[in-house]
Amino acid sequence: MKNRDFQEYQSPLITRYGRPEMLYIFSDEYRLRTHRRIWIALAETERTLGLPIKKAQITEMKRFEDKINYKRIMEWEAKTNHD
Repeated sequence: MKNRDFQEYQSPLITRYGRPEMLYIFSDEYRLRTHRRIWIALAETERTLGLPIKKAQITEMKRFEDKINYKRIMEWEAKTNHD
């Protein structure tokens, strides 16, 4: 048995059956990166539908796609109590 904290909930999905690839898919990082990709796709689609979104704005979103400020996200989630 691996060392673990008996004070916190442990999911069998993770402790027994989780493989690194699967654990990454369920990670906060993967969730945040997926949200970024969705926002970019949404902006691109809205632009093609005629909304006033400039190509430069989408380019800027893409430039920061992988630059996630985890500290700021943790602060925001603590403030709103929501992800």
